[in-house]
Parts: sequence; C-alpha cells; structure tokens
Amino acid sequence: MIQSIYIENFMSISSANIQFDDSNIISLCGYNDSGKSAVIRLIDIMFYNAYSTEQVHYIKDGADFFKCIISFKDGVEYERIKYATGSSVFVLRKDGKTLFDNRKGNQIINTDGVPKVIMDYLGVIRDEFTKEELNVRRCTDRLFLIETTGGDNYKILNTILQSDRLAETSNSLNTDKNKLQQEIVVSYNRLSALRDERDRVVVSSGDSIDTFEKDVTTLEAINERFKLLNKINDYNTLITTVKIPDELSMIDVFRYMEIDRIKGYSEKAKIAISPEAPTISDVLIDKYSKLSEMTETRKRTDVVIQSEVDVVDIDRYNSIADLISKQSTTKVDIPKGVSEIDIDRLNKISNLSIIASHFNSCNNTYETIVTECDKATSELKRFADTNNLTICSNCGAVVSKDIGGHVHV
Repeated sequence: MIQSIYIENFMSISSANIQFDDSNIISLCGYNDSGKSAVIRLIDIMFYNAYSTEQVHYIKDGADFFKCIISFKDGVEYERIKYATGSSVFVLRKDGKTLFDNRKGNQIINTDGVPKVIMDYLGVIRDEFTKEELNVRRCTDRLFLIETTGGDNYKILNTILQSDRLAETSNSLNTDKNKLQQEIVVSYNRLSALRDERDRVVVSSGDSIDTFEKDVTTLEAINERFKLLNKINDYNTLITTVKIPDELSMIDVFRYMEIDRIKGYSEKAKIAISPEAPTISDVLIDKYSKLSEMTETRKRTDVVIQSEVDVVDIDRYNSIADLISKQSTTKVDIPKGVSEIDIDRLNKISNLSIIASHFNSCNNTYETIVTECDKATSELKRFADTNNLTICSNCGAVVSKDIGGHVHV
C-alpha cells in the first residue's frame, strides 16, 4: 500500500509531497491542469517505465532531472531519478537499508526498463506477447475485451489464468536461485581457501628435488640397514642367552689348542697311533740316514751289497721310513703320550672352543654394527632436521612434519 509520493521537477510540478490515508483508495482531486494527470503519468513511469522515449521531455523546464520517491506501508522506499542525458537511477530501500542501487560509485549502470527486483516487489505482471501490464489500465489504453482484438484477448486471458501458476513457478525459481547463490558463495570461499593454500606452498627447484630424491633413497637404504641391525641384535640376544658349562673354566685353553692342532695333523696324515709302533724319538737319525743310503744302493743291480745290510730289520725300517715321510709331508712333531688322549673329551672341548670363538666373532660384529647404527642414526637425524622432516619413534620411518605423522596398521 502506497503511503506517500514525493515529486520534484516533473512536468508542471516543481515540488510536491502527497500523503495517503489507510483507506486503500487513491483519489486525486483538483482543478484542470493542476497536475492530476502528471501524477498518474509519473506512477506509470515508476511502475512500468511507460513513455520510455518521452521521459526526458517531462523534466521541468530549467531543470536537469526529475525525481520521485514512493514510500510504502511496509517500510520500503522506491526512488527514481531521470536525468536529461537519458540515464536513470533506480534505488530500492527497506527500513533505511539499500536493497538495490544501479550506481557503482559515480557510474550509472544502464538497465532495460524497471529492474526486475523492483518489478517483483511491485508485483507487476506483464503479458509476454503484447508487452502490456495486466494490473494497470490507463485512460489512453484501449478498453479491454471491447476495443482489443480477439487474439490479444486470448493471449491476455490465458496469461491471467496462469498467473497463480506463474507466481508459484517464480517462487520456486527464486528458491532455486537462492540455493544456487549460496552454493556459489560456499564454492567461492573454498576456492579462495585453496588459492591461499596454494600460494603458501614453496615450490622447490629441479636440483632441490633431485637432491631430495637422492636423500630419500639414502634414507631408505639406511632404514634397511637399521632393520638388519635389529635382526643382528636379536641374534646377539640369543647368543648371550647361551649358558657356558662350568667345566669350560677348568680347561687349559692353550693346552687344548695345542692338542687340537696335533689332532688336526693326525687326521690329515691318517696316522694310526698304537702302543707297539715305534716313536720318532726312538730312531737314531744317523743310523736311519745310513740305512736309507744302503736302500738306494740296494736298488742298483750293479752294486754289491755288503753283508751287514742283511742284519737290518726291513719291516721296522719301512715303518720308520713311512713315519719319516709323513712327518716330512705334514711337518708333524708328535710328542710322546699322544695315544693316551681321551678323544671324546677332546671333541667336546673342540666344540666348546668353536662356540667360544663364534661368540667372540659375533660380539665383535655386533659392536661394529652398533657403532655404524649410531652413526647412521645421527646422520638420519641431521638430515631430518635440515629438511623439515620427523622420525617415527616406533618404526623409524621418515615423514614430513606438515603431514602430521602416520598410522601404524
């Protein structure tokens, strides 16, 4: 419902402020040429942009514009200013807050007639075929259904009958439009956030990426070595759990090593040791040398053997020669009493020696690997600090601090 109309520089009206009561009936009374038709014409211009090609001629002589403000009961104000240049300013306010304004700073954005947002508020219904407004009649219009043609009547009546449907469709469209606008705002905010995040990303050069990839390869190799060290540590733990028999502390290790060495020589030369066999220490070397010389002489057919050779025990001589030959081959110095050794006990002592030697070797290997592991861990920590990385305390994996860690499955 219109509450008041303010008019300035329109046709014969320099300035006017018209107030209306709550009867919902507008009645303009006055003398001829007092401005009644001018007010009705101005309302047509405000609502329907009527007389579009003649509006600049309605500006009062001597002025550069005409202005009209229509106030409604619900607190809405509709203002329009028409300049002599042909430009129009449209403003829609509610309770002092601007809902629409086609001005951007000092620039006026041209519109095709009354803007849609204002037409929607005013409830203007326009026939799409005849372009006539269906909720207004002017004294210059043809009488509806009397002076209008049959085709115009059909089109107008068809539009009127579908007005409710059009209004419902318009509401649905507005709802969908508002929903789409909200989605656009959310998408735009998300896009802005992604752009900000993209701008914060530091792009490394190709050389830096190559260096980083090499460092990652190095870290992976160190990680594999670290896993191997863990296995070795497990083996070391297993070795440390081996219980050494008390008898081992009673053995003379040096004597055992000497016996083991002699035993190895004995097995290699396959010497059958027996109490009856003569020992090397019982043989006189000078006598043996002479006997050996006589043996070589005996092989010669042209030499006459002296009679004293017949006195030699040839079997004993051959046994001694065999022992000397084996001694020369293996360089074995077999002491007296070797045949009295307990071979089973010797084998047990030998096994204990092997275990002790293996333990010492594993322990030395473990200490070496622990030193390398500590060094590799220090290098890994230094590399992680330099490249903004962090090392998982559970598995040793190297991850970026920006990722915020990783999940153990």
